[in-house]
Amino acid sequence: MSPRPTTLLGLVLCLGHTMHTQAGTLPSCSTRAEPDSVSPQGWPVTIVCRGPAGAEEFRLERKDDRNDFKDEKTVFQIGPHQTEARFGITTVSGDAAQHYQCLYRKGNHWSEPSEPLDLAVTGLPTEHLYILIGVPVAFLLCLLLLGLFLLHRRHERKRGPPRSKGSAPLLTSQMRHQIWPLSTDFLRRVGKWTPQPLLQEAPRR
Repeated sequence: MSPRPTTLLGLVLCLGHTMHTQAGTLPSCSTRAEPDSVSPQGWPVTIVCRGPAGAEEFRLERKDDRNDFKDEKTVFQIGPHQTEARFGITTVSGDAAQHYQCLYRKGNHWSEPSEPLDLAVTGLPTEHLYILIGVPVAFLLCLLLLGLFLLHRRHERKRGPPRSKGSAPLLTSQMRHQIWPLSTDFLRRVGKWTPQPLLQEAPRR
């Protein structure tokens, strides 16, 4: 007896299910970016791939070029039912603005790719941002120093020229009136005084 069509159809479905199971097609995982999928140029970004428990390895690849990928065997257990791997980008640039997707491996079987993650890069590079911030700050510091210098000069002009340490103070008119009689009296006494010989001559015989 020839097999019925329904029997053949059942055999084909069972065979297809068996082949699909042996091929190891696993459900896809999730992909996200930390801190955000939109990042300023020059900032660090981490792409996190999360899958079910039992995942032994994760792979991050570009959707447009699946030959450009990176594997990560350091897998973290997240609760009893999930695992994840982290792919760090130290400094994002325009080249990092791509569509990324994740896969994970259990045994010899890889999962289906995740939904693509669109990583966008915006803004100026960090070096240019530092320059734009540093130039106005330096200009303001120069203005501040110039203002302090002008205030110091103005204060010095109000105080007048500095006195030297060795110079004597100027005599006031009152001091001159007190010193003048003393000096004239001293000169008069000196004028009347005549020097006496230190040795007296011996008397003549």
